[in-house]
Amino acid sequence: MDRRRFDRVNGRAALRGLSRVALFATASLLCTASPVFSQLSLSLATEDRPLHTADAARYAPVQRGRATFFVETSPRLTIPNEEIRAVLVNTRRTDGGPSYEVTFTLSPPGARRLAEFTAERVGQYVEMKFGDVSLGLPRLVAPVANGILQGRLSGLAQDQVQGVFAKLGSKVTWK
Repeated sequence: MDRRRFDRVNGRAALRGLSRVALFATASLLCTASPVFSQLSLSLATEDRPLHTADAARYAPVQRGRATFFVETSPRLTIPNEEIRAVLVNTRRTDGGPSYEVTFTLSPPGARRLAEFTAERVGQYVEMKFGDVSLGLPRLVAPVANGILQGRLSGLAQDQVQGVFAKLGSKVTWK
């Protein structure tokens, strides 16, 4: 399976996920004034269909490539705008159009909560979202102790991506 590194801790990969995260969002979704757009969230995911069937209200199916994951509808960890120190958005050109690699740097309180969350869930899949926009579905292979998370957006125009991160204002750097 093609995988992508999302973070490094002591020279080892800390997060891995599917390298192609296809997103299809509408301008109305991206321009919503909902406060949920000012937070980063992490929800647990599983490929276990019997678990989903037993508790269908708690999980929503998400297709990633050929695999179907079942993602919890309520995030396990939310990191509010105030705990996001900086965001770097790198534009990449691919055959399918532009994609954007997004790197979040968290403040010490957010980094501490992220480290605790990931330490307890090594080996599990986690869907990363900023607001309602998915940034990937990596598998935790080690705790993320440095407070840096990376994700990827594709299938969106630059103005839509700018709309996603508009509430972060001067914290966002475009490269």
